Amino acid sequence: RVVGERGQGCAGELQAAVLARYFFPDTVEAAGKVDVMLQSLEVAGGFPSVLSGSLQWTDAAMREPVTLVLGTVDMVLAGVDDGIAGKITNSGGDVAVSGGLCLLRDGVYELQLEVKPGPQTDPVVVDALGSIGEARSGGVYLVTDKGRW
Repeated sequence: RVVGERGQGCAGELQAAVLARYFFPDTVEAAGKVDVMLQSLEVAGGFPSVLSGSLQWTDAAMREPVTLVLGTVDMVLAGVDDGIAGKITNSGGDVAVSGGLCLLRDGVYELQLEVKPGPQTDPVVVDALGSIGEARSGGVYLVTDKGRW
């Protein structure tokens, strides 16, 4: 659902489970609600040429491949020369997350997150972070991914 008027921004609501099935059809199950708020959006050639706004994923959680409560995840969106950049943070979850996502005009995405497990984080989650991320000082794992969207 998207609401708004031309030149006045728009807002919409999506279910995280639907997004997860679209982007990760057989690997990730997610829960929660994603609110999209765009202050400005102009599309040229099928891709945003001007963009500013934010996403907020509330009651954010992963159910598969591991169970992980993320709390509230915020992403500030901005248009950049070759695509869209998003700065990611969270609050109230089993782990602290910060980093960024870039969707490039040529169909490539780049993700870089620093994830720090909390004292009550399930050991299964910590083991998974060790498998997919690079351990850094202070108990932080650097998780990166790059591919086509």
